[in-house]
Amino acid sequence: MKNQQCVKCNHHFSYKERFYASWVNNYITCKDCGAKYKILLPRTMLVFVILMFFLLFQYFICKYYDIPFIVFFILYSLVVLLVYPIFLRYSSKNIEQYQNKN
Repeated sequence: MKNQQCVKCNHHFSYKERFYASWVNNYITCKDCGAKYKILLPRTMLVFVILMFFLLFQYFICKYYDIPFIVFFILYSLVVLLVYPIFLRYSSKNIEQYQNKN
């Protein structure tokens, strides 16, 4: 999957920057030029639906592989925590309006 970059200065956002933005403040700031990008809601919803799909079938997965639910849940949560920032996309549109509300 292509790493998203700043449209103004072509700075590639690191995994650490995307991870922090996705779990802490819902937007990312370019280190080089200071441009701000908001996480796109449709992409967030798509990732959420895909991740929830697997949780809905957790019973079948746990039964088929004969693993306890709590082990599956801990592993699944860890994977979601680490993979979620990779799939997000950012947009610079309306970031000023978003920041004025907060």
